[in-house]
Order: sequence, then structure tokens, then C-alpha cells
Amino acid sequence: MAHFARKPADEREYLAYLKQERQHQRCAFCLFDTAYEHFVEQAETLWVVRARFPYSYWDSCSIDEHLMIVPKRHISTFAKFNSEESREYFQVMAAYESRGYSVYTRAPHNIIKTYPHVHTHLFKLKAKKNKLTIYVEKPFINIHR
Repeated sequence: MAHFARKPADEREYLAYLKQERQHQRCAFCLFDTAYEHFVEQAETLWVVRARFPYSYWDSCSIDEHLMIVPKRHISTFAKFNSEESREYFQVMAAYESRGYSVYTRAPHNIIKTYPHVHTHLFKLKAKKNKLTIYVEKPFINIHR
């Protein structure tokens, strides 16, 4: 089972951001453009961006880098990709995987998914696994060694 977490201060900032975005009823991913400060690269149908609120830990490892692949078109599931979007998305995903990134996408109805806009997380993990990992949901506590 995969476990992920942000540092507590980062999680509080993320939750405040989500609350604001939900009040405006907008999709943060649809607002991206090449001027976006977290922009890494773009292809014809997608962007690769640095996560604005990156996870700090994944599968009991600290994360060195957290990127995301985000389609330019608002799409809720891979099943709605056209052939060009599918080809390009999986080419980019494979390229990052070959550079040592782990790949993760939540299903459309996953209760943890925050936006209905499909996106894939790319994690570059530190080489050393944490010796101890404890997660407690409330109060929010993460202990990693």
C-alpha cells in the first residue's frame, strides 16, 4: 500500500489553497500556461509541471522531486483521451520513468483525488528508504527517519 504525505505546514497551505479554489469553482490545472512559475516543459497536448504543493514522502522514502503530467484539455479520465493525447501522454510518462521517476495516477472516483482533471504524479525518490515511518491522520503527524 502506497503512503504519501506532505510536511504539516505544506499540508495546511495546500488545504487553504483548495478551499479558496473550490469557492471560485475553478480547475487550477486549466489555468496553467507557459508563464506558470512551476512549468517544466510542454508538448502539443500536455504540460509537465513542478507540483505546487509537493509530497515530502512516498512509500517510506523522502522525495527529491515531485512533478506532474497534466493534459492541456480538461479531461477527467484516460478513457476520454484522443489518440494524440494518449500517444503523447504515455511517451512523456515513459521518458520520465526511464529517468528514475515513479509514476502514480488516481482513478477518477478516488476519494483522495482533489481535481476531476486527470494528472499523473512523477516522484524522484531519495536512494535511501526511511527506517521508521508513522502516519496518524488526526492530529496530523508524520514521523520519518
